[in-house]
Amino acid sequence: MKDTYKKRLYTQVLSLSAAALLAVLAQGNVAADTLNPTEAPQEANQATALVENPTPVSAEKTEDHSDQPQTDTADKESQPVAKADKATSDTTSSPATEAESSEAATAPDKPETRATSSEDSKVQLADSKVYMSEKASIEETVQEQGAKANKINWTLDNKPISEWKTWKMEDGTFSGDPFVTIEEKAEGNDLKLSLKFKELFGQDLSLRTPNNIRRTYRNFMGNHELVGVSEDLGLTIRKNIVLRPYEDFHTHDEMLASIEKSRQEA
Repeated sequence: MKDTYKKRLYTQVLSLSAAALLAVLAQGNVAADTLNPTEAPQEANQATALVENPTPVSAEKTEDHSDQPQTDTADKESQPVAKADKATSDTTSSPATEAESSEAATAPDKPETRATSSEDSKVQLADSKVYMSEKASIEETVQEQGAKANKINWTLDNKPISEWKTWKMEDGTFSGDPFVTIEEKAEGNDLKLSLKFKELFGQDLSLRTPNNIRRTYRNFMGNHELVGVSEDLGLTIRKNIVLRPYEDFHTHDEMLASIEKSRQEA
């Protein structure tokens, strides 16, 4: 009886232990499921998404790379078009530009030529003394103006030299011989001038009759401008003629100045 009871009790204990173990295992599974109820689906979804769409990132990269070459290609395509437009505009505007450049190249030539000629054609010769009681001869040379020989009009104090006459004692007028004559001659490329003066009042300035020239010649003392202008207005020659009565003549002021100078130098 005792053995039978023990066996029965042992069998019950084993059954209870097995039931308890199964219950523990079932609770453990349930607890595991309750602790992470969404992680498994998320991971499953992620895995599923990775399986279904294996290359979304690479596609984005491909799209990015594809966009960049398209931009570069568009730029490269636009550059030839711009260059072509520029070449076309240059080609279209080149005739006008060439015409303008040719006009700009030719137009200044005339002013420059005129300026050069005006600068080169203005000649100032040295002053010369001429005594009214003596004949005088003056030689001058103007370089590079030989072509102007015998084509120059001369004036003395703005009056043509042909109107300058020597004093005529008989009637007290300037109706004698020409006072000044000018000969022009080309010598190579140069212009040679020969100026000849006659005695404006004769050789004796002390004469008082029949007309007193002592009151007249003093009015002609000083500087007189001789000017020659070529017919084409391309050459202007200027020269001051200093008229004096005779070599040893001195005015009152000049004598006082000479005396003062001698006193200071003594």
